[in-house]
Amino acid sequence: MVNVHNPTNPQGTRQQPFTGTGGANAGGTGVGETVRQAASNVGDAASTVAHRVEDAWDSTGQCVRQSAEYVADKAEDFWGDATNLVRRYPVTSMLIAFGLGCLTASLFRVPQWTDDVARRMSRGSA
Repeated sequence: MVNVHNPTNPQGTRQQPFTGTGGANAGGTGVGETVRQAASNVGDAASTVAHRVEDAWDSTGQCVRQSAEYVADKAEDFWGDATNLVRRYPVTSMLIAFGLGCLTASLFRVPQWTDDVARRMSRGSA
């Protein structure tokens, strides 16, 4: 026999309306409890992620500080070695510095525009 009032219930048995407090939900595992538990799980996961990010940030900061100290130490050692080398070989150091200065000056030489400007002026007056 088909239930006229509820076509999805062909047996015609009476179904209990869902109230959220009775039946299988009476043991304290209702929708509200499930939502609270899910929110607690999300909060725990967010807390874990926050702690991991904080640890990674601290680790990165420590690595950067150690790298900066290492670079500063090496630069200080290089400066001391260069100073000692110049004191030990002053003439050779001056010749090398002069050669590097000439090389640098040749890289940044100003182009010869005076010849080009004179040529243009002579064409324009003719």
